[in-house]
Amino acid sequence: MNEAGPLEMVACNDCGASNPLHATRCWLCGRQFGPPSPPILTGAPHDISPPPLPTGTSPFAEGAIAIESQRGALTITLSSIFICITLIAVGLGLSQIEPGLAIWYAIIVGPAYVATAITTFTRRAKGRPMSRGEQLTVFGIATAITLVAIPCLAVAALAAFFVYCLVAMGK
Repeated sequence: MNEAGPLEMVACNDCGASNPLHATRCWLCGRQFGPPSPPILTGAPHDISPPPLPTGTSPFAEGAIAIESQRGALTITLSSIFICITLIAVGLGLSQIEPGLAIWYAIIVGPAYVATAITTFTRRAKGRPMSRGEQLTVFGIATAITLVAIPCLAVAALAAFFVYCLVAMGK
């Protein structure tokens, strides 16, 4: 039997994930390892001590998938993928129970999710990432705005229809 010593590991400077010593990219965040910084040897996998993170951040918060755009890198995080899957699953469940309710759910939750994603990306691009609490607050405010806007749009459409009918009757 071959007696190999403990596998030497390197901690990623961005996310703290443990990688083999000769890895060229981090398996978790995709960061490319380069020669400028010396590796941090951590010994056996149970001895991993990732660099301290700022308060309110997660080692898994940085992106699973990076999409390059002209304004910067759009990072799709694992948590945002799970939230999107959850919202879709709830919508599909509602469509099985009551299809009309699923339509209202999509009308209310869809814009709120998009507004939250855009706000989160914008803040991250400016170097001020949002905490989960701030993201929930933005989602709640966007949902409230949608809930107020729907009746306002309905009243405006009714008023426009009424005025159109009055004008048509007058001719």
